[in-house]
Amino acid sequence: MKALSRDDIYTALRLVVTMPVLLLLAIVATNVADDLLTAAAQHVLHLDADLHAWLAGSASTR
Repeated sequence: MKALSRDDIYTALRLVVTMPVLLLLAIVATNVADDLLTAAAQHVLHLDADLHAWLAGSASTR
């Protein structure tokens, strides 16, 4: 069995440190995207409710 070189050990340590950091960044990005999509959907629903109220108001003034 071949002994591990210093470069092999550094590469393994880099992977051990990098992978959890990338996973954490992916989780944060997913949460931010979810928050943005939720806010956009709520905004659209609010606009839809305003449109229905406006249409109901303009229909009653005819």
